[in-house]
Amino acid sequence: MQADRFTVKSQEALAAAQRIASARRNSEVAPAHLLVALLEQEGGIVVPVLRKVGADPQAVRTKANQGLDELPTVTGEAAPAPSMSAATRELLRRAACSGTALELLGMCAPAQVCAALEQADVLAMPCVVARDGDRDSMPVVVKEAMAMELLVVASDEVGLPECARPPWGFLAPPGDAAALAQALDAALELEPGTRRRAGAQAREWVTLHADVDAETARMSAVIAQLGG
Repeated sequence: MQADRFTVKSQEALAAAQRIASARRNSEVAPAHLLVALLEQEGGIVVPVLRKVGADPQAVRTKANQGLDELPTVTGEAAPAPSMSAATRELLRRAACSGTALELLGMCAPAQVCAALEQADVLAMPCVVARDGDRDSMPVVVKEAMAMELLVVASDEVGLPECARPPWGFLAPPGDAAALAQALDAALELEPGTRRRAGAQAREWVTLHADVDAETARMSAVIAQLGG
């Protein structure tokens, strides 16, 4: 594993996970060690993200620690340093498979978003309905990406299936990280020519169905008809 492929925060979390495994006298660093490290990380993004989607970070941490309690421990005074488990190595391999570190840009100006989309191959839009029922029926950024001829990987939720449709759209169940990864793999594995043709169809669809002037005129006609 090449640590320089990960952000500083990710490297800190890996080191913390090793310390947790060592303190617990576990022979290997499991994914649960890494999860606990991320949940305890000062200034990390995992806790805010969990809260945003309506999950309880403390409940997740408790569950992760319960899983750690069930792991085998090493006895004796000179326990060796814990190694990465096969599951953790595979998790890190998948995280680093792009060859570049994951960078979370935070809030960006419209021009920055446009520039990022111009450099992208696919837009990932995983969504869940918040615990209080809050939702975005069809995020504008999805239609913007389609207008720029990008493929879209999104959650099968609310209005997204209406616009993220084949051949440019790939859907995964909300909250299913494995299915989302598979959908991303499927989109990125498309031959470049196929991807370009699908992107052109995405732009054609959004031009036809998401034009502000056309949709406003259509809505006005419906209102006028209902008003007699």
